[in-house]
Amino acid sequence: MIFYLTMLAALLCALMAGIYFAFSVVVMPSLRRLGDEQGARVMQQVNRDILQSLFMPLFWMSSLLCLILLVGGQSEMTMFASAIYLAGMLGVTALFNVPLNNQLDQARGNEIYEIWPHYLSRWQWFNHIRTVSAALSALLFVTAA
Repeated sequence: MIFYLTMLAALLCALMAGIYFAFSVVVMPSLRRLGDEQGARVMQQVNRDILQSLFMPLFWMSSLLCLILLVGGQSEMTMFASAIYLAGMLGVTALFNVPLNNQLDQARGNEIYEIWPHYLSRWQWFNHIRTVSAALSALLFVTAA
């Protein structure tokens, strides 16, 4: 049973890494090229839409599975992979990306021009951390299995 849970964790973490990777290399650079107001408005909509998408069940299922594997402690590698995912994906999202998303969502009028450049650089930096954490966790889960 633990083998299947570990492989499922690898798959879910890999899917999350792919989503974050797409944001890093396609979505955010495209939004940057749209200009401040248009890029910010599109990102505001993306942030609203993602909460209603299949991303959220994937986000929470992968996090819950990693928590189960961390607490279950079947192997040091599995526990290490889980810890990296929970800190680097879930923790970074909660502590950095979500507050930045909330700040952008609350921006009105000319605030967009002040917030957007800061948002872009900080959000993308933290997204890179999420990408690497999720990908590394997936690799470690495969190795642990």
